[in-house]
Amino acid sequence: MEDNEGETMDVSYMLGANKALNSGSDQWETVTRTMTEDRGMYNGFLEACRQEGGRSTGELREDFLDQVSQPGYNGSARYTEYMNTPSQDMRDMYCSQNFYAPESLTVQEQNRGILHNMISGRIRGKMCSDQEDIYSITADQAAQADTIVDDFLDQLEKDTRGR
Repeated sequence: MEDNEGETMDVSYMLGANKALNSGSDQWETVTRTMTEDRGMYNGFLEACRQEGGRSTGELREDFLDQVSQPGYNGSARYTEYMNTPSQDMRDMYCSQNFYAPESLTVQEQNRGILHNMISGRIRGKMCSDQEDIYSITADQAAQADTIVDDFLDQLEKDTRGR
């Protein structure tokens, strides 16, 4: 379907992402290569992250459809809301752990670094078997995870600037 701004939305993917979010996972764990290549999945995922968890898939679908039909609905906010997910405490910790002076990076740069680390960590974790730990993945797998995250965050930054 399309939102009122003409953006394509893959509702079935959004519902799947919501199901994952309600099953104890988090929004960092469901980013995939396919999502970076499919605008409908990408928008659906970002929209899913705006939805309130703890409800059935049917309730989430109805809530989403109700929201999209409202005249004041702002689909573009899905980009900035996701990009602005990290809290000030997370930004402070990121700068401290990476030896950055907080004033040397913009808030958006700090957020991107946090999101990159969180998403790539989840992707790398999924690459390991039950017998392996995250440190045993190969450099190729780590690079693949970084590429997926960079593609996702590059698109997100482009959409955030363009809106």
